[in-house]
Amino acid sequence: MSEEPTTSSGEESKPSLLHRLGHLAATVGKTGPKKKSTKIILQGSVAFLIFAFLVFTVVSQWSELKDKGVEFDFIWLIPAVLMMLLYYIAGAGVWGLILRFLGSPVPAMETQKIWAQPLLVRYIPGTVLFILARILMAEKAGVQRRVSTAGIVYEQAVSIAGALTIATWFLIDHPDLQDQPARWLPLLVLPVMVCLLHPRIFGPVSKRLLHALGRESLPQLMPFRGVVTIYLAYVVVWAIMGVGVFFAARAVHHLNLDDLAIVAASQMIGFL
Repeated sequence: MSEEPTTSSGEESKPSLLHRLGHLAATVGKTGPKKKSTKIILQGSVAFLIFAFLVFTVVSQWSELKDKGVEFDFIWLIPAVLMMLLYYIAGAGVWGLILRFLGSPVPAMETQKIWAQPLLVRYIPGTVLFILARILMAEKAGVQRRVSTAGIVYEQAVSIAGALTIATWFLIDHPDLQDQPARWLPLLVLPVMVCLLHPRIFGPVSKRLLHALGRESLPQLMPFRGVVTIYLAYVVVWAIMGVGVFFAARAVHHLNLDDLAIVAASQMIGFL
């Protein structure tokens, strides 16, 4: 299905700003430098930026840790790394499930690559490169750009709802908040967030936005059972992350097993 804007043959009016933005988003990345040397320079520059920001992040955090007298117990890093790897594998699996519900299934190994590789770009300030990399890599696997974009919207919304589910326990059970009725508000926000992705709501909104950008509607919407499935999957994914963070924290500070829920919930609050 073509992603070019649809206009009538007799229409000669100048395209709107939204149409021009939509056309730009649909064409960016389709053409690249023809010279191999130019490609190598561009790829090397991106790799250098990623490495530079990684080093900067580690150095800045390391000095802060040393000032606080933190000492590592490396044995606890082994289960932490294993849980983090499981988190990334599960996160990519949920992304593949989202694409499948949107009618654009991708092989499992290809899904892992599409989901994981753009994460490196997150170390460069801003999220535009991360989103663009995900969309371009998915397009090479046969997923239309508007489908990938919709998938990212589903992913972000449902992942926030999943993280909020775990964080809610921390807010409700926190001793300093026992006299605050507002601590129960997340229980009202969660169903609202999930219901906003219902096809009867998300469908008209996405259709109107895509048409404003001069793009065609999504070829397929995610059924609500798919939304609920993705939500439950993300609760599990975030729980895996919480366990991994607990093991990582145990490597630098003594924690009891009954601190697991608090550490996991605090990680979710940090994400939110």
